[in-house]
This record gives sequence, structure tokens and C-alpha cells, in this order.
Amino acid sequence: MSKTTIDSSTSTAIAVLTPEQLAAEAQAMINKAGSLAGDVIKVKNKKFVLPDGRESETFAAVIIDFINVHEFYEGRYDPKVIKPPVCAAKGTDPKNMVPFDESPKPQADTCNECPNNQFGSEGKGKACKNGMWLSVVPADDLTADPLTVKLAPTATTPFRRYLTLLASTGRPHFSVVTNFALDNSVDYAKIICEAPVPLPMEDVSVVMGRRADAMKRLGQVTNFNFTAG
Repeated sequence: MSKTTIDSSTSTAIAVLTPEQLAAEAQAMINKAGSLAGDVIKVKNKKFVLPDGRESETFAAVIIDFINVHEFYEGRYDPKVIKPPVCAAKGTDPKNMVPFDESPKPQADTCNECPNNQFGSEGKGKACKNGMWLSVVPADDLTADPLTVKLAPTATTPFRRYLTLLASTGRPHFSVVTNFALDNSVDYAKIICEAPVPLPMEDVSVVMGRRADAMKRLGQVTNFNFTAG
């Protein structure tokens, strides 16, 4: 893999991390996952659709960072009618999340005590959709504008398993190239992460320098006022 270079006069790269520091970051990653901003990579007809319109069955990217997202929608799901949630929350700790003050109809003071965030509130699952949003950059251009990958509730458990795999190697998510694919064993669109390839340490520093901005974007207040087009 070619190494990414940037102008040193404008670089936000930080000092190269030691293997021990990377391992510590990997464990912190797992703690946060106990669980954008930017353009969204969509899924249509079992293919990824990139913001520029290109379609692909897989793509390689580096995960800058990620956030837990809780969203509660009123009424039955209708793919033909796109509507915003009436209550939503974002956070790095899934055990300590609270609805945005801007939520039109907050369902509880905290997500933990919300009846819609309990298993069994909708069939065997939850009425509140617990997903994750990932901020990523193409593997071949680590300085490109970040893209967002939105993981549905069905994809969060496989993602946590992937993070556990990375942690076992002492590597956090931002220190590897991840291959994004779709699970062909199910009929619905289920994103999976696989085949991690370690980044050169100087490239890890470049990605580390982008994490603060990525989290600021990911944590932006949910848009509760959009109308279906």
C-alpha cells in the first residue's frame, strides 16, 4: 500500500504511537462499542452506492471513528415515506445516552430507562433503533473528505465482533484498512466489516489527527425537521 503524504506545513498529524499505546486504544475502542456528517454511503440492490454515484459490492476504507445512534420513529415503517425520528440520541457510551433536547417527542429522560429501548418493546427487538454511524476515508486517500457509513441494528453485533478481533491483535479501528461488504446469507442489506490490513504507522498518525473533527461531525444534532422529497 502506498504511503499517504501531506504538506508538513498544514499537517495535523500527531506523534507516532507505540504498539502499547495502540493496544490501549484498541481496548478503549471495545469499551466505547459496548455498544455524520459528511456524505453517506448508501446501499441499494445489494450494492454500495458512493456519493459520486459509483456502485460496488465492496469497498476499502479506514474507520476514523464511530458513534452510537438511537432513533425512535412513530408509526409503522414505510420505505416509501421517509420521515425523521421523533426522539433520538447519540453518544460514545451506549449505557449513558440521553435524548437530544431538540427531540420533538422525547420518550424518557435517559435511553436506559426508556420503555422503547428495551428488548421486547417491538417483537423480540427494540422499538428504538440502536445503530452506529461510522466516519470513514478511502484507503487510497486518507486526506479525502470523510464519508459516513450507517450501520442498522442488525449490523452492530457483527461490527462489535470485528472490533473484538482487532483488539485481539492490538490494533484499533483507525490503524487498519477495513473491507466493507454485504452479508449474502440474508435477504436484507446487512453491512459487514472484514479482512483488516494494518496501516503503516505514519499513516495511522494522519488518521489520528482527523478523529476530533470526525467525532464533532458524527455527534451533530439529528435533523428532526426534514420533509420527504
